[in-house]
Amino acid sequence: VAAKRELAYVPDDPKLFDALTVHEHLEFTAAAYATSDWKAEAEKLLGKTRRELVGGIVWKVVPGMDSPVFHENYVKAIDQRVATVFEAQLQADRFFEVHAYPSDDGIAVYFRDVTEQRQSRARLQASEERYRELVENASDLVYTHELSGNITSVNNACVTLSGFTHGELLRMNLADLIAPEHLEHARGMLRKKIMQAGG
Repeated sequence: VAAKRELAYVPDDPKLFDALTVHEHLEFTAAAYATSDWKAEAEKLLGKTRRELVGGIVWKVVPGMDSPVFHENYVKAIDQRVATVFEAQLQADRFFEVHAYPSDDGIAVYFRDVTEQRQSRARLQASEERYRELVENASDLVYTHELSGNITSVNNACVTLSGFTHGELLRMNLADLIAPEHLEHARGMLRKKIMQAGG
């Protein structure tokens, strides 16, 4: 335990859980993540003062913590003596990655705000969906293929103009679609593009 305290390390080894108090777990975690005043941060995060929190039933005193995901993971940490990690919404507009560590006198819980990461993922997904819609609905032929010429994706215009179904095109090679007399020229253009790209 002294070594853990010195290293400010939060153990995931169940054999060590009972050797640490909740307070020790929290101190270790705060030191590991360079949080100088975790108590003040906890009050800010939970929207409650220490006086309101200490001694209270967590499901009742912290808004949003009555969600089943908290209960299931906290019970698992206590009953199975394992560290649990899960993502949950604690406030209307904030999401957290939650780490729960069993200790000899309860569980120590560390919250990491992942709201910004979730919003970034959502923006990226929305952008990808808009791009996909643009490609799918473009009047020009848009497709991708491997260096060997095997087709990997096509838009609706490819299907309409080629007369092949989407599935048929994805089983084809560019050589299947290019007139034999133009095939060598097309391969030469592809090689030139690869060279220009540094491939």
